Amino acid sequence: MVDKGKVSWGANNLVVGGGGAPDGMYDFGNCRFMRTDYNGKLDEEVTVFAADLLDAEGEEHPEMWTVGHDDLRPSTDGETEAEEGPYLINIGDARGVNNNSKFGRLVASLGLAGFEDDKFDGSAPAFNGMNAEMVNEEVTYKAFKKKGGKKGEKEGDGQDQKRTVLIVKSINRFPWDAPAKPTAKGKPGAAKPGAASKPATTNKAAGKPAPEVDEEISNEVMEMMLEVLEEKGGSVSKSALAGIAFKKLAKSPNRSAIVKLLGNAEFLGAEDNPWVFDGTTISLPE
Repeated sequence: MVDKGKVSWGANNLVVGGGGAPDGMYDFGNCRFMRTDYNGKLDEEVTVFAADLLDAEGEEHPEMWTVGHDDLRPSTDGETEAEEGPYLINIGDARGVNNNSKFGRLVASLGLAGFEDDKFDGSAPAFNGMNAEMVNEEVTYKAFKKKGGKKGEKEGDGQDQKRTVLIVKSINRFPWDAPAKPTAKGKPGAAKPGAASKPATTNKAAGKPAPEVDEEISNEVMEMMLEVLEEKGGSVSKSALAGIAFKKLAKSPNRSAIVKLLGNAEFLGAEDNPWVFDGTTISLPE
């Protein structure tokens, strides 16, 4: 029996079943799941994992990887379907992300490059801040046979086909390792000119310095966090924050940077925050 709801898509959870960026080093940002028809190239929308890849020269390369099953859909909260969101859910008969899909191959390459499966938190923003060497891999797959074949077969020429998939060759910086300073646009890089930075503080629990944060983003995340805590009765789990922030900040240019920050334990546990973080839950002090 197939379970509906949030889908596990780490390297250990793939089931059997195009990139335009050149080979090179890229920072991952604005990672999310979304529905797209590839600007009218397809008759119907499909679900993809999308990311903005930033190269060493500062040029952005929007990339998309299909997830391989139409019953896999984006979600903002891990429960309900949406056009875009940090989570991937099953609304029908999908068993999981197909290991032969483009996204499946991307995730598998991450596992081979050392991205530990237990570091996946079930959200696309788990990749934000990663720096990796990417290569275009050509793979061969069997096309569907011609119409009129055996029951269950779909129309196609039946010949081996080739496609190119952008995958990870090596990881130079994991998302949890000294993330790049976010800009006002929510992308890795230099701080917004003229903007003051919040001084680094020390997380009592982990003993590690909290990341420096652009003042504009700091003010926005503080305002949003206090609003969320008030709405949730004074406490909220860290695992729920990505979905809440993604939905609340739909129109904010800082959304990606803020969602990334909310997954950083050192930021959440900084001494001067107006909340308390015990490693799993954020709450207002009593």
